[in-house]
Amino acid sequence: ENKKACLQHLRSQNNKGKEKEKPAPRKKGKGSRSGKNARPSGISDTETSQLDDKLKEEAEIIEQKDTKGKASWDEENEKKLAEYICAPERWSKAQTSIKKYCQEASQTILDQYTTDQVITKWHSLFRTYKDTKKWQNHTGGGDGDGEIPGMRTSVATCKKFAEGAIFAIIDRVADGRPDIERPIEFSSGRSFEDIEADVEEDEKKRKKSDPAAAFSEVVSEALKLAQERQEKMTELESERFAYQKRKDERDEEYQRKRMRSEDRAAEIRMLRDLEDLRNSKLDGYRALRDSEDPVEKELAVDLQDELREIAQRIRELRQGGN
Repeated sequence: ENKKACLQHLRSQNNKGKEKEKPAPRKKGKGSRSGKNARPSGISDTETSQLDDKLKEEAEIIEQKDTKGKASWDEENEKKLAEYICAPERWSKAQTSIKKYCQEASQTILDQYTTDQVITKWHSLFRTYKDTKKWQNHTGGGDGDGEIPGMRTSVATCKKFAEGAIFAIIDRVADGRPDIERPIEFSSGRSFEDIEADVEEDEKKRKKSDPAAAFSEVVSEALKLAQERQEKMTELESERFAYQKRKDERDEEYQRKRMRSEDRAAEIRMLRDLEDLRNSKLDGYRALRDSEDPVEKELAVDLQDELREIAQRIRELRQGGN
């Protein structure tokens, strides 16, 4: 009995180790956690692999980078942002695409910042730039340390910003924009011609030191030359068309005169033939008319009618020649 009890105890312990835990029943419902209406595993990847390259690119999951934490800005990263936005290929569209460019910068060269952080920083830099330009223009008319109406940036900040690299980067492309003040300061001790000469000289220096402005000037000159060449070609084409038109008109007039001349020559030949015919028939008519034979007299009457028709035709030809 003790042996049987031991065997039963060992069997029960062995069976307990082999028992499987039953899974908890799945909740029923329409939600995704219930499993109802769920897609079979792997179907999405299979479908995506069957798409063409363009649709595969559109199906790629775009990683959102605006979940970054708040990062502080240093001068080097501010300079990177200014150089990126002020690149010639982007600056021409910056006023309408600034959010797009800030997002691109956030996803590439400034990936430690969110898009909103980049946008805020750019607006801050550009506002400081505009205030610095106001301050620079104001210094020619009085106290450079005085407060300037409409400025949100302190004079000390403007002074420091004007000496930095970021100001030069933005000024290269933004200088001269209508929304940025740039008045010319006049002095009673200088003539207008001197001031105008200085302005032209400053403009030449700016263009010479600014690759973007130099490139723009080259493109502008090329477009101007192309336009002049097009206008010259249009003028030559117009002259060629007018010459061809005059030539065609002369050729048509020559053909008309030639045809009239040929027609008149044919009429003259016909007139001469009719006159010869009339003269030959007239002699025969006279002989028949003077004959005593009644038959010949009757023939003379018929011949007389024919001579009248020939005479009428001769008169018509002569009138046509006149």
